[in-house]
Amino acid sequence: MSKYHDNTLNLYKASDFKKLPMSDRSNREFVLKCLARNGLLYPHIHKSLKTDEEIILTAMKQDSSVYPFIPDHFQQDLVFIQKCMGINPHVYDKLPISVRSNRQLVLLAIKVFGVDALWEMPATMFADVEIMFYALSGHGGSNTDLWDCITCGAGSVAEKNLAIMQRAYAKEGDSMLGKTFEDLKHG
Repeated sequence: MSKYHDNTLNLYKASDFKKLPMSDRSNREFVLKCLARNGLLYPHIHKSLKTDEEIILTAMKQDSSVYPFIPDHFQQDLVFIQKCMGINPHVYDKLPISVRSNRQLVLLAIKVFGVDALWEMPATMFADVEIMFYALSGHGGSNTDLWDCITCGAGSVAEKNLAIMQRAYAKEGDSMLGKTFEDLKHG
C-alpha cells in the first residue's frame, strides 16, 4: 500500500484504482504492489510505466490476460515472451497465431503443458515431426487414442509422421521414446 492510502481501501479493484491521482498511478513501487494483486490494473497505470519490463512481468505473472494491453514491441519480442511464459505459461494461449507458430515457443509450451499444448498450437505445427515426437514422448507414447485425436485435429499433415511413430512403437515399445525421430524414420 502507498503510504498515502489507508489500508482499508480496496485499491486492487480497477474501479477504485482508476480514481487515484495519476501521481499514485505513476509511483513505481506502489504500482508494482498493486499489480502483484491484480495484473489487470495494468491498463490504468501511468503511461511512463507501461514500457517498464518489470511492471509488465509483474502484471503478466498475476494475469496472462494483460498480454493484449502491453506495447506491440513486447508482444513480438520472442525473448520477452519466453520470460512471460516462464512466469505464467498461460500466456501461450493469448499469443496471436503468428507468434504462437514459433517453434521455440511451441516446444516451451509442450515442456510446460505436456501434450495439452498441442490443442493451442497452429495446425501447421503438426507437420513438424520433432514437435509431434516430443509431445508424444512426454505423454508416454503408447496412447493410441491420443494419436487418433492428433490425426483428427491435424488431418493429413500429421498422418504420415504419426504412422512412422506408431510403427516404431509397435516394433520397439517404450524404448522408442529414447530415440530421435530421425532414428525412427530410418530404422
